[in-house]
Amino acid sequence: MTTQPTTHDWAIRTRVYEFFVERARAPRYTDIATEFGISEREARAAYRRLHDAHALLLEPGGDRIRILNPFSAIPTAYTVEVGQQRYFANCAWDMLGIPGMLGTDALIRAKLEVVSKTVGIPVVGGEPQPDRDYLVNFSVPFKDWYADQIHT
Repeated sequence: MTTQPTTHDWAIRTRVYEFFVERARAPRYTDIATEFGISEREARAAYRRLHDAHALLLEPGGDRIRILNPFSAIPTAYTVEVGQQRYFANCAWDMLGIPGMLGTDALIRAKLEVVSKTVGIPVVGGEPQPDRDYLVNFSVPFKDWYADQIHT
């Protein structure tokens, strides 16, 4: 039986986002346990409830955060540079979401798989400023994204 996230779990999720923005990496459950003054077991259980509610995605079979949309906790072909921070996005959709979420200018670097080329796309005033038009293909319909978020 899956337990729904608690109000405390949602506070943890908010802090996970703040931590990710500050440090460009996902906090370990041990970091959260320390910050919230709870046991590592309680922090791990909160992560699991948030995972089960699709509020974040843990590594398969583990307790480390893999995805906190639009952020990726592992290197990807989509990076977003904001000041001195470099964030990884999960996909082309998320690479646009990071500057939008942060409300800031950014430089997106995206690898074009078909031609094995990386392009830079500045985002200024909330608008991407590509040097040419690009086409993004989403091979999996949105309604199916949660079936396998890692490979979507």
